[in-house]
Amino acid sequence: MSNLNKKTLLFIIGTRPEAIKMAPVILECQKTFKCVVGLSGQHTDMVHSFLKSFGVSWDYDLNIQNEIKDIEDPLVLLLKKLKKTVALHNPDLILVHGDTSTTLAGALGGFYNKIPVAHVEAGLRSHNIQHPWPEEANRKMVSTVAQINFAPTLKAVKNLRDENVAASSIIHTGNTVIDAVRKALDLIKNDADLTTELTALSDQFDKEKKWVILTGHRKENLGAGINEVFKAAIELSLRSDTEVIFPVHPNPKVRESIQELLGTNHNVKLVKPFSYFEMIWMLSKSTLLITDSGGLQEEAPFFGIPTLVTRLTTERSEAIENGSAFLVGTDKEKILSHALAVLNKEINIQPSFPFGDGYASLRIKKFLDLYLSYDLQTRNELFERITHYFDLVTQEIKPGELGQTEPPTIDI
Repeated sequence: MSNLNKKTLLFIIGTRPEAIKMAPVILECQKTFKCVVGLSGQHTDMVHSFLKSFGVSWDYDLNIQNEIKDIEDPLVLLLKKLKKTVALHNPDLILVHGDTSTTLAGALGGFYNKIPVAHVEAGLRSHNIQHPWPEEANRKMVSTVAQINFAPTLKAVKNLRDENVAASSIIHTGNTVIDAVRKALDLIKNDADLTTELTALSDQFDKEKKWVILTGHRKENLGAGINEVFKAAIELSLRSDTEVIFPVHPNPKVRESIQELLGTNHNVKLVKPFSYFEMIWMLSKSTLLITDSGGLQEEAPFFGIPTLVTRLTTERSEAIENGSAFLVGTDKEKILSHALAVLNKEINIQPSFPFGDGYASLRIKKFLDLYLSYDLQTRNELFERITHYFDLVTQEIKPGELGQTEPPTIDI
């Protein structure tokens, strides 16, 4: 099929986590659609380098990063700039991911221009509008205007239905982050130079010790909260059998907290931010993860790495519920007690897959093949039947659950 006859999908990406989780979807959708990839510039170098590593090119970059002074700036800037982009490409569908300012701007841009919006990773909820802030509000607003909600887990499906989001708009796919992990592992396996680079990275650390990966950047943790996390990290680093490795987030406030608290008298290994491949490599070889990152909470269970979540709430409770992760907040003593239990082998977990099986992108593409095969009027009339066919197809749901009747299985 020539590009003249292909439906056009506009992917709007702002941050590296969005790029990581959207790249597998783009690669899959390119097989049958014309895919226009747009970057907001909310993150720049990290997004560019990651997309290049996955073989994904982009069509434009709105490059707003240098114009951002306040938290509302990305939304205001992008709404104005996206209007021209939408008019230029006239997409049949806009795809956004997650819960950032770019996500909300892309969804509103589609809504204002009467273009259907598909929300990848829809339905995550912490049920606390302040944690994470402002992401919890962003994703709730996106769910209001999206015509298609690709929910990564059954809990996300339930969250959307509890908010009276139309059941016919919700499609359970699994989380595309697992697709990205699987692709990354394949790329590492088949690239000798990359494997050599990653081996050189891990050779910098003591392989006789248990590695604890520490990350921290959440706005709501900055200040007293992150300082308590650092205090716990310092105590852990004093153990003779443990190496605490902290890839320092580029956020200047995080760096200030580190310099103020840690100084130079500590054993925590401060390193530059890891690339995506470096993080996957190091995570796979670690004993424990301490983090406030959303994506890492999803990736760690795949490798069987226990995770301490340094947040008051999490929208990824599936890992908590299956015993892969523990919600410890920024309480120093709670962090230490759980960390010591892992390091002393009182807590052991096996690899698990609470967030998906690695085929989410294919499910998304299969749904869009059908959805976009109809004209707009027919699509609206048949939408409930279409989604009824695709809803909850991963065999994790029994017929009759969540109001479904005999959902068929889609062969992948």
